[in-house]
Amino acid sequence: YNLLDDASRNVNSSRDDTYFCDATSSNDHVTSPDWRGPGVYRLVEPAGIVIPERSPGDQHCGTNEAGWIHGKHPQQDGEQVYTRVCFDWDGDECNKSNEVKITKCSDYYVYELQEVHTCFSRYCAAHSL
Repeated sequence: YNLLDDASRNVNSSRDDTYFCDATSSNDHVTSPDWRGPGVYRLVEPAGIVIPERSPGDQHCGTNEAGWIHGKHPQQDGEQVYTRVCFDWDGDECNKSNEVKITKCSDYYVYELQEVHTCFSRYCAAHSL
């Protein structure tokens, strides 16, 4: 798996002058420094350790459209769930969404993530569920 570890990805980080996108295919954005394209990712500090299960609001996580889990994480080791990541924008908590597969691995989660639909959107990170 790849690591998402950029501190500006955290829910407590607002969008500064530079804002990022979890996509590699467009010329009109700045790709997140820790994004390696579609694949399996683990979130680690200083970014956080999970994608949050509630919206932090738009203009957070170092981007415009903040991505959060619209569902629940698996509880048992080895368990997998399919759910959605919603991207919050302009008062709409689920303006756009991507399907995500989450796997619980002992004391952490891994996420199978797709590139985002539009920039500027990004998957958020939190220190706990």
